[in-house]
Amino acid sequence: MNPGPSAVWVGLFASISAILLYIASHRLPDRSRHLIRLARVSYLIAAVSVLTAFTSLVWIITHHEFQYKYVWEHSARDLSPFYLFASTWSGQEGSFLLWAVWTSLIGILLMWKAGAYENRVMPIFISVIGFLCAILAKQTPFSLFTAHELLRGGLPPGVMAPPDGAGLNPSLQNYWMAIHPPHHLFRIQLTGGAVFVCHRRHDLERLGRVGATGDSLCAPLMRHIGSGAVYGRLLGL
Repeated sequence: MNPGPSAVWVGLFASISAILLYIASHRLPDRSRHLIRLARVSYLIAAVSVLTAFTSLVWIITHHEFQYKYVWEHSARDLSPFYLFASTWSGQEGSFLLWAVWTSLIGILLMWKAGAYENRVMPIFISVIGFLCAILAKQTPFSLFTAHELLRGGLPPGVMAPPDGAGLNPSLQNYWMAIHPPHHLFRIQLTGGAVFVCHRRHDLERLGRVGATGDSLCAPLMRHIGSGAVYGRLLGL
């Protein structure tokens, strides 16, 4: 049994629990330390659940389990290992799950560095994970084909999965397009985490210097990735 669907639901409820516990710790100063510890446990459960769901998605894609609609829609047996792995985030559901993974990992760093502001900034940051898990609970990448859908697709009775997938979108079979989503989503969440950590004035001044340096490095990299995707596609690379 695939743990992915259950992991998404656990991530959703653990995120909500962590948010409520952090808010309670802010409202109840006399019990703040105990409530923050519980909130941290809830957050770590949410983070592990998101990582479990993402690992489950990678597993079913790399093992060609075409009974899952997402696997059939975005992968095929003839894909190279690199593009097979990249097909994990080629669909909307996979991109949301990747986004939740980066948020979870950066949130651990934020939880460690936020200090006295932890119970103020973490509820806002965790709400991103909760929102993404809520979407994935409704629009799941772990949806299975029904017997009726398989029969309607021309497969004989008793066959539980198509023999091959529809394949990765040709426009995404490009090295630059494959690495763009992880880099882009990581940058978004890292910037958000840095803003939450830099809460004091001197931290904000430092953030301005770091941000200027980061943009001077990341912006050319993003342009390089974008131009590589376009020209690589035009030249067939």
